[in-house]
Amino acid sequence: MSSSNYPYSSGALLDSPNSYMYTPFAGSEFLGAYFRSRNDFIEQIHRRLDNRKREVLPTLAVSQIRIEETHVELKSFFPSAGECPTTSCDSEILLLDSCLESGEFHTETILKATLKIAAHGRHKQAASWPQIVDALLRNIEVKRLIFEGYQKNLRRGIGDAKQLGNYCKLSAALALHFDREVDLRIMNALLKTNDIVSAIGANNLAAEDAEWALIGALVERTCAEMLLSAEGLKQ
Repeated sequence: MSSSNYPYSSGALLDSPNSYMYTPFAGSEFLGAYFRSRNDFIEQIHRRLDNRKREVLPTLAVSQIRIEETHVELKSFFPSAGECPTTSCDSEILLLDSCLESGEFHTETILKATLKIAAHGRHKQAASWPQIVDALLRNIEVKRLIFEGYQKNLRRGIGDAKQLGNYCKLSAALALHFDREVDLRIMNALLKTNDIVSAIGANNLAAEDAEWALIGALVERTCAEMLLSAEGLKQ
């Protein structure tokens, strides 16, 4: 591996997932290659969305992310709970609870519910959210894939693992966890998810999915810069 290249965000990763095994740290040149890779992908998404109607949220402000100490502030992405009816997303919160209780869910449905909850500022009230995302985390960590659905206490993936939109929505859902705290496990999963989405390419994404991917990519880049700065490293 050349330190001037970032090799993990290219290729048919849904067919041959990255292993990441014993990846050496190649110094500042590698970090520079990583940031260039992400910046290129973010620019691709912006071009993909140019002259198109925004489909996720009319008020989405993806360029505004504030860092407060070790906390990533995402209020600029989503309206506060006070601006929405208190009953907004009650059915989605109940859906998460039901999935956790039954031990199975349809991935796209649960990710849409998760993101709608966040869009209405109620993600901190969804007690089942961390456990649901944890189930998806395990699959990104181990298999580098997200399946169409999950059974057996949310541990066994079933169906297709090539639904592109699920990776974009998962990227945004993981990014939203930084509204709770900066978690290195979440950051690791976000990085791996975004490697997959980057390899898919912005032009192969539906406009709505590209917007979710943009949220995930921007938050990942910002958190990476923050974590490196905390360690005294520069890109």
